[in-house]
Amino acid sequence: RSMYVMIVVLLGLITSVAYAGSWSGYPTVNVRVNGKPYQGDVPAILVESRTFLPVRGIGEAVGADVTWDQATQTVSIAMMDAKALLGRAESAEAQVAKLQAELKKTQDELQKANERSKQTGGGTPSNTGSRQELIAQLKTRVFRLDVFDGAGTKTSSGSAVAVGMAELVTNYHVIADASKVIATDDQGHSYDITGQLASSEELDVAVLRVNGQLTPVELRTQDAPTVGEDILAIGSPEGLTNTVSTGIVSGTRDWKGITILQLSAPVSHGSSGGGLFDVQGRLVGITFASLVDGQNLNFAIPMKNVVPIIETARTATPKPLPGVSNVTPANVEATIAARYPTFKVAGKSVSAKYSLVRRSAPQGQQAPYFLSIDLDNTQYRSFLEGLLTDFNTGKADVEAYMINVGKIFQQAYPGKSSDVDIFHIGMYSSYPSSYTANEVSYRNGGWQVIHLSVRTSNESGVWRSSWNE
Repeated sequence: RSMYVMIVVLLGLITSVAYAGSWSGYPTVNVRVNGKPYQGDVPAILVESRTFLPVRGIGEAVGADVTWDQATQTVSIAMMDAKALLGRAESAEAQVAKLQAELKKTQDELQKANERSKQTGGGTPSNTGSRQELIAQLKTRVFRLDVFDGAGTKTSSGSAVAVGMAELVTNYHVIADASKVIATDDQGHSYDITGQLASSEELDVAVLRVNGQLTPVELRTQDAPTVGEDILAIGSPEGLTNTVSTGIVSGTRDWKGITILQLSAPVSHGSSGGGLFDVQGRLVGITFASLVDGQNLNFAIPMKNVVPIIETARTATPKPLPGVSNVTPANVEATIAARYPTFKVAGKSVSAKYSLVRRSAPQGQQAPYFLSIDLDNTQYRSFLEGLLTDFNTGKADVEAYMINVGKIFQQAYPGKSSDVDIFHIGMYSSYPSSYTANEVSYRNGGWQVIHLSVRTSNESGVWRSSWNE
């Protein structure tokens, strides 16, 4: 039944009252309802020796429905019978059971997702332990790469990260000239690289197939780390396997049409291809460059640019490493001409003609031939114009081009020292007095010039250029 009152004091339900402080300037009292402390938002107060109780709080504490009618200024208290109270209890139990069922369903889905992630190469490191534990786990999934040329000589080292059960991701430039690569983990276990699965020379990313079973890292693909976010880098600078450095994402930069991450975490030579991780241990980028003259100016390629190459690799058939080729003395000229029909000198395009020249008396480990890059009058003029436009830039362009050509030439003669020369070979109607006498000869009614401009040589794996002033 319902009872309507203007002011209700349920003294019969109160087993004890004691003073307990103040509220809006009035003393408050502690109230116990059915033996339990009343802890409503509005307390009971004492006004001129009379105790005033909050109707809604006390009513609901004993299972009543309390409403307020603004029009009639009336409080309505509806006492529930036993059946209604039992229904409310059963409804609460049903809600608890429903929530428990939803919780179990969520836990089951998370467990299944983790199992699928492990099967598809998305191993998840534990992030509930200490940072030391996380780093120790990640270090088992980052590798040092030792790179060898066709003669079996170690030429460089780099780093790589496990992104599949038998796949490593690294920078393309790390393996660009590799005939053989060996991956070594944190425990000293070595694995042969059996080929490359997918790569982008433009983005400097390559995915390699490993002869062994790996534990992959988790990839962070939904978003990129933000500026100021804590990160850690793991790589093998100077061959020091799995060195860890920490820092933050200090900025973003545009590079070849993509946005790359700038890092404060130190990244030294040999760390190219290493892993950049967030504090949960997820791979967020591949480290690939640092500024030699800048302190802690290091960079990484975000995973959103790396993941498409990884996905391509998952269904690809391995192909030989870039340094493993079919270049022979018989086809080396055609191979180089197809790859480098022109070259740039401070933005000036120069066409090139290639020829093998036999050495009269090869010395020691010299290849029996050297490679001549022949420039006629027109091309030599373009060559000189480029150098006059910006000598330092043009000089750097020429030397880089000659080294790239020399590396292809060297594949035809593995294990031999190589020379690549730029010659001006031209004809003049009058005597070209700007050249030395031994560079000029009279032939077929004109004056022929054969002038050596630049020589780039490789000895013991080191390329050096010398210019004929």
